[in-house]
Amino acid sequence: NKMKQLCCNLLVDSANGQALDLKNGVQNEVDYFKMVMQKSGALFALAGSIGAIAAGVEDNRLLEQIKDHSRYLGVVAQIYNDIDAIYQLTTNTDLQNRRRILPILYMMHDFDGIIGKYYRSELTYNELIQLKNNVIREFECKGAMPFCHFYIKRFEKQYIQAVKQNPLYSHDLKNFISYIERMN
Repeated sequence: NKMKQLCCNLLVDSANGQALDLKNGVQNEVDYFKMVMQKSGALFALAGSIGAIAAGVEDNRLLEQIKDHSRYLGVVAQIYNDIDAIYQLTTNTDLQNRRRILPILYMMHDFDGIIGKYYRSELTYNELIQLKNNVIREFECKGAMPFCHFYIKRFEKQYIQAVKQNPLYSHDLKNFISYIERMN
């Protein structure tokens, strides 16, 4: 069964991405996006593909396109989740476990910044929590926020370009693209 095989493959892909995340092996943006395309991207690919199959799409080429470009939305969702991790510092485990999420990859390069010190183990997690408002201020004022939004826009643009090339969306493409662009 096509749907069963698709589910199995994409769930394994997502689990592999989650394993990469839990191993804390992300060192740079290339590692990050590889992990996120698997972890979150696979879940969005699964949703898009199952929806297409349920709607009656049988063309394997179209299904493959939907699967591929749905991953871009998974990346966008993950970046928003990573941004939320900065604001939810006291309840989010990414920073507690020193995972290198996208905003952190940017903020780590500020040698004098709080995050840089934390990731070099010059601050404990409890000390980091005490400096939560300063961390948020650094995130908002030292370039990490535009850095994240650059990638959000980049992946949204890739998604829109892919959608424009897929004949399934041709009937209401203008409204669909307008909706995607309003999401942020």
